[in-house]
Amino acid sequence: MYIDAGTGSILLQIIAAGFFTTLVFFKRIKSFFRKAPAASSQSKAGK
Repeated sequence: MYIDAGTGSILLQIIAAGFFTTLVFFKRIKSFFRKAPAASSQSKAGK
């Protein structure tokens, strides 16, 4: 299988973009779940 320089460059960019997108996505999901339980326990304590 032959992969020329242009195709290899595009594949490298796709892999890098997927990796960094995954990092950002999981940081946001992790921070969302860290804040959610704390907020719900405070609202229950206030009632």
